[in-house]
Amino acid sequence: MYLADVSGHGLDGSILNIFLRELVNNYLSNQANLGQGLNSTELLKFIIKKYHQENIAVDYMTCLLIGVYNKENRTFAFSNAGIHIPPLLIDNQGKLNKLENGGVPISTAIALENYQDSSIIDYQEQKVSLKSGDLLFITTDGIIEERSAANDQQQYGLKRLTAVLEAERNSAAAEIIRAVNQDFKTYSNSRVGQDDITFMVFKQK
Repeated sequence: MYLADVSGHGLDGSILNIFLRELVNNYLSNQANLGQGLNSTELLKFIIKKYHQENIAVDYMTCLLIGVYNKENRTFAFSNAGIHIPPLLIDNQGKLNKLENGGVPISTAIALENYQDSSIIDYQEQKVSLKSGDLLFITTDGIIEERSAANDQQQYGLKRLTAVLEAERNSAAAEIIRAVNQDFKTYSNSRVGQDDITFMVFKQK
């Protein structure tokens, strides 16, 4: 899976997202890239190289989190290029863990050589083991940074989100999505979010 947050909200942002999707599909269609299993960091490096080859304007910045779920081993491995809200893991005992794994966003304002030099930019793949009942929540910053309709200085915030997740952690993934959406509508007085909002809920069986 991958989660992308591209600067801008117009047609140009949509085109960049389509471009990212095609890069991921192209990488996965080449069996040579999958010989030793899918590595999120290697896929990320492939995307960064292709991104620079297209000479995309320096005005744009792309934040990207790439994750690989191994069904057999029940593990989730991910690399992060700029998504600053960490994936949230709530285990089957109710303990909340923030999977901190930062990395700089993708931008042609940063020379490709700097991305390729691990002493300057070093993306690390983080792997977690999942047990039955564990909940994994991954999101862009859109929902977290949404301003209140009543108070423009107040944000929805990570604290409110985690409270919903902890209250609904025993529910199925689809029910958790509905609960988050409903709480957001209550908070925002049903207005449309001011930023793009994307999130994913994964529940280990």
